[in-house]
Amino acid sequence: MTAHKGNQYYLLRKRHGRKLCLTPDGLRIRALEYFFDRNMPRCKNGSPVGLVYSLSGILRYIGISYNTFHRYEKRKEFKSLCTELIKIINTHAKMKDIQKKLNPKIYG
Repeated sequence: MTAHKGNQYYLLRKRHGRKLCLTPDGLRIRALEYFFDRNMPRCKNGSPVGLVYSLSGILRYIGISYNTFHRYEKRKEFKSLCTELIKIINTHAKMKDIQKKLNPKIYG
């Protein structure tokens, strides 16, 4: 038995697409684990030694792809968190660039 032409059964669905593999809180927890991983070599002030955070690094640590991250970024419950993660990564990269310019002997 097939549906008749012009039906709108799709409007009756309760959800669309796949189930999310992470909640906003789950993503936040995994991101904090990445930024504060105790196994990374650290300076006395607690910052990682010679490590530059990157979007690809955090996504690899969390276990999601770029496409999944960008889909999460479009969802309203994830938007602020994803924007915050990108800002943290960009700020950290800029700080590392400044440190390299100020201390060329340390960063080779």
